[in-house]
Amino acid sequence: MTLPAIILSEFWTRITQIIESTWFYLLT
Repeated sequence: MTLPAIILSEFWTRITQIIESTWFYLLT
């Protein structure tokens, strides 16, 4: 894997976690 791909996957993982926690907060 190239460096940009690693950075992008790390970034996307973080964004996904933020979205999930935001949805969890909004739905409860």
